Amino acid sequence: MKLSDNEKRDATKLIQEGKPLPEKYRFLLFDDDREVELVWNGKIQEVYNLVLPFQTIEHIARLSRNSWIPGFPPCLPAGRFRGNDKIPSKKRFCKWAGFLYNAPMISLGVIGCGHWGPNHVRVFSQLTGSRVVWCADPDEKRLAFVHTLFPAVETATDHTRILKDPGVDAVVIAAPTDLHFKLTKEALEAGKHVLCEKPLSLDPGECLRLGDLARRQGKVLMVGHIFVFNRGIVKMREYIHSGELGALHYAHSERTNLGPFRYDVNALWDLAPHDIAIFNYLFDSCPLSVSARGHKCLGKALEDLAFATLDYPNDVMVNIHVSWLDPKKVRQITIVGAKKMVSWDDLDNDGPIKLYDKHVEKTSVYYETYGEFQLLSREGSVTIPKIGFDEPLKDQAQYFMDCVAENVPPVLADAQRAYDVVRTLCAIQESMDRKGELVKL
Repeated sequence: MKLSDNEKRDATKLIQEGKPLPEKYRFLLFDDDREVELVWNGKIQEVYNLVLPFQTIEHIARLSRNSWIPGFPPCLPAGRFRGNDKIPSKKRFCKWAGFLYNAPMISLGVIGCGHWGPNHVRVFSQLTGSRVVWCADPDEKRLAFVHTLFPAVETATDHTRILKDPGVDAVVIAAPTDLHFKLTKEALEAGKHVLCEKPLSLDPGECLRLGDLARRQGKVLMVGHIFVFNRGIVKMREYIHSGELGALHYAHSERTNLGPFRYDVNALWDLAPHDIAIFNYLFDSCPLSVSARGHKCLGKALEDLAFATLDYPNDVMVNIHVSWLDPKKVRQITIVGAKKMVSWDDLDNDGPIKLYDKHVEKTSVYYETYGEFQLLSREGSVTIPKIGFDEPLKDQAQYFMDCVAENVPPVLADAQRAYDVVRTLCAIQESMDRKGELVKL
């Protein structure tokens, strides 16, 4: 099937006006805001250009709630398919294509309406192919707040109403940390897919038990390690694995602010799961040993800050500083390599990633006193790569929905990854309790 020039103009006009497309125009793959590939019967038939600003594509996303995937970039990378190349599978085509191919609607319930719960309701309500039908919290004031924002969502103080509803396919758990294991276990036993906020449990063994339960139930279990979906962190991983940084020497992170304060866990368990998950993701490994010190400034029960040192394979040392008692809100990571260095600042809207062409060279000249090489610093340019600013929470939600739709394990944030993080947290806590003693994992 081929389109005439008149039909192309008609299709362009319909898209720009936000009107429904006839069946023959049904499948479109957006490439870079301009190029559009028309698809019939699982094969690409034709490639031509439409001048569509990104705002127009976003407008289509809003108007085509039953057929658009707003969580993906405009969409298929250039050159992925051409001519009569076959789409690999119907489900993957759904993932890559701008318009879905008869994708089912997935219904969700959210348990917990504190800080993160309403955000989960928002992003899953925005994604095509998912809808939030329930929200549960013991606090009726929080339920009223959510109902004001999302009137179509049913509310309940008893979370078991969600688990007993056969129309609910998946559950998002954003309750206090000490309830994560219990609620996740109940949801899996009720036959629901689960996305649970970090950490999955306070006990690493419970993470593995939940993973086994999810496999037996044939359900997706994913933990909210949201920063593995952050475009800046993904870019740092690309630099590391491409070898551009050279051999890694060390890395350090800082995650501080004045509040918000927690009363169920200390600052380590509240903040450090993010950084541990990030470094495990960046290095494709887990720490071999840890040592840490914490301090209780505001009370006698919980540490308000912590400094932890983690030893990773290949002699890479990592230092993590977390605190909810600090004058500045900081979200930064620096990685130092033998060839180049890279930094990430999550609060820098101009460019969260900076690549520094800086390194140290050893000369053939020895210092007479110490018999060591003379070290010379070499400084080059600073590169700020262009990366997307998509909301990580929405990308995480879309990834979860893809895994549910295809019934595949969420390898980026599964129970094993949760276990790795919780096991490291327990070791750090043990070192803190022992005033900084080295703890091997």
